[in-house]
Amino acid sequence: MEKIPQKILSVAIFIIIILLSLQPIKNYDIWWHLKTGEIIYQSWDIPDKDIFSYTKAGEPWTNHEWLSQLIFYITYKLFGFYGPIILKTFVLMLSFFIIYKRNQLFLNGYFNVFSIAVIVMISHVSWLSRPLIFTFLFIPLILYILDLYILRDKKILWSIPLIMIVWVNLHGSFILGLLLLFLYVINALVHNRKKGVYLSKILAASIAATLINPNTYEILLYPLQYVTESVHTKYILEWQSPSFHTFSAFEGALLLSIIVLAFSKRVSALDIVLILLFTHLGLFAIRNTTIYALIVVPIIFKYAQLLVEQRISILNIPQNALRTFSLSFSIAFLVIGATLFGYNFYVNSFEYLKDSPVVYKKFPKDAAEYLLQNEEELSKYNMFNYYGWGGYLIWKLYPTYRVFVDGRADLYGDFIGEYAKVKNLRPEAPEILKKYNISLILIPKGIALDLYFNESTSWEMIYVDNVSVIYLRGNLRGDDEKNV
Repeated sequence: MEKIPQKILSVAIFIIIILLSLQPIKNYDIWWHLKTGEIIYQSWDIPDKDIFSYTKAGEPWTNHEWLSQLIFYITYKLFGFYGPIILKTFVLMLSFFIIYKRNQLFLNGYFNVFSIAVIVMISHVSWLSRPLIFTFLFIPLILYILDLYILRDKKILWSIPLIMIVWVNLHGSFILGLLLLFLYVINALVHNRKKGVYLSKILAASIAATLINPNTYEILLYPLQYVTESVHTKYILEWQSPSFHTFSAFEGALLLSIIVLAFSKRVSALDIVLILLFTHLGLFAIRNTTIYALIVVPIIFKYAQLLVEQRISILNIPQNALRTFSLSFSIAFLVIGATLFGYNFYVNSFEYLKDSPVVYKKFPKDAAEYLLQNEEELSKYNMFNYYGWGGYLIWKLYPTYRVFVDGRADLYGDFIGEYAKVKNLRPEAPEILKKYNISLILIPKGIALDLYFNESTSWEMIYVDNVSVIYLRGNLRGDDEKNV
């Protein structure tokens, strides 16, 4: 009887996870990942130089996500655009199952489910069909294996180097696996030298395993560009620090951690280091709040559970009253939570998914078709495109057209600053357009740049729809040559 409310809560939260993960494709980066996966699938060659843009053509490109790209493309080839959605949902369900199993090592059913609910609230904005999704799987998996060894003495650590071989080829977040393993090694050496030595060997083997990738040892240095101020923190929203102007689940977790730690009598050194380190990363970039949720939230609830159990014991609350409240709360959570998220899914996702797995109003679908239909006339011109649309244009137009810029910020570096100057109509914009000999413009309809070109006598609008607009330099169709 006591476990029935816990099972009801577990069912409810996993229903919510499914509903939240079955979202249509609306993120920008999936497209260039799919095109790269297609190239790898067809040629069995991993691009190591830029082939998609004319601004960075031939420059070295560290494609650390090649295996993710191949997997995403294979799912697309099998199931169309529903494939990446199915893959994402499967990975998330497996990830949260592992989180649930790991939490059982130190949390009871209620606190297990509540911790998962907080992880969902913080991280669900990052549940997108792109390589980052594999981070949801491997961080909990590594932590679960480590905790099984530390808490239950189950020696399945040999699997970690094998996991690292896969992870290093899926996404650059593999470095977090090595970091977690290193912290567990230090902690074990302090408290149990025998386990510490064994973990050290696993760490050495895991580092060696990460060298099995197309970039060998250089991949170990690649993630470092993301932990310092760079082009990402200057121009990419998800790499900027979170805003606290409106309350969020992340802020709530931060406040809860302060309260819990303030009243906890004993907190392990490892937990303190993990909380401080990954709270810092969460405050450093919005994107890292997901990592914070996966690592720190279960720790917070571990100590919150101890505090609550102590207070219940002190207050001497009758067990029958607790069981009745738990059952009533669990049923209410299932009915209200599943109903609300079910309705949200029907209104915001099902209506899209039944017609198309892609939210095309976010992408220049018809404009890309126009460019393909007029490729003989237009493909010879250098095109300036909206940053977010670069990936979609790669998917639809490569190799007929090359893009000005796309979502590979690590490749473009400070060049993105030049893009931003044009997009934001800085004084340098005309010179940048001349510098790259740009004669074709594809941008969202209605933005300031659209109004600028629309009023200019030097540019001709040759296409417009509800989403996008295309301009061609006026003198290319016989007008007198004019300055930008």
